[in-house]
Amino acid sequence: MQGSATEDLVWLHVHANRNDNDRGRAIVDIFRGKDGKITKHWDVIQAVPEMAANDNMMF
Repeated sequence: MQGSATEDLVWLHVHANRNDNDRGRAIVDIFRGKDGKITKHWDVIQAVPEMAANDNMMF
C-alpha cells in the first residue's frame, strides 16, 4: 500500500488480493478531513487485468 497526504486530503493506492493466485484489484481511496474527522470519501476500484494495455505497471 502506498499513501500520501496534503493539507486536508489523504489518499491510498492499494493492491488487494484474496490469495496468491488472485491478480487482485487496484484501489484508490481519497479522504478529506476536518477537525480530526473524515468529512468526505471517494474511491475507485479496478480489477488488475491479465494483460496490460501498455507497458506501465499498476504496481
